Amino acid sequence: FVHHGCINVGILRAGERALLIDCGNGDVRSTLDALGMTSVDTVLFTHHHRDGASGIASLTSPPSPLSTSVWRREGGEVRIGVPAQERPWFEKVETFWNDSKMRWHLYNYHPHNLMLAESIPVTDAYAEGDQIQWGEARISVLDTPGHTDGSVSYLVEVDGGRFAFCGDTIYDEGQIWDLYSLQKGDGTTDYHGFLGDRKRLAQSLEKLRLASPDALIP
Repeated sequence: FVHHGCINVGILRAGERALLIDCGNGDVRSTLDALGMTSVDTVLFTHHHRDGASGIASLTSPPSPLSTSVWRREGGEVRIGVPAQERPWFEKVETFWNDSKMRWHLYNYHPHNLMLAESIPVTDAYAEGDQIQWGEARISVLDTPGHTDGSVSYLVEVDGGRFAFCGDTIYDEGQIWDLYSLQKGDGTTDYHGFLGDRKRLAQSLEKLRLASPDALIP
């Protein structure tokens, strides 16, 4: 399933359990309730930006009286998987906010306003070639940098279909989410970048095309 909120949140179902791919602002709980899914035990993130990850806090809080979904804790923890290259921006994001060089002397730095405000716990880090088995679904991890340096996509094979959840690697047919994220130097560290990262993005899109998914969910 896909929950359409501030972003698209992927939902895999195994009975009453759910695995989420990204979580948006947390309003995915309404779709979980509508589907009769009472627990979330795994969340996989495609990249570290706040629009896709900030809702983890509301999902970990007790549900409202009108909600039947709860945060499942097996062995005292929920599995939270992130791109290996971006793990620090999930579990140690305060190092970003507390580092003065992230605020001043920005000539060789590519700033953006989408870092998480607070760290979240991480149990797993994934990179190209990793495989995840969850319920009847087999999930393959693809490195798809471009929108961020460490973005990944999750290729889900289940129920006879192949579904690619690619985060912000693409936005819609022939469209990307923004140009600014590609402003990284090609042969230069100048922060203007001249869309220097478009080459990596093109390579990531080609990798997704060659994976031949039945559906592409950005």
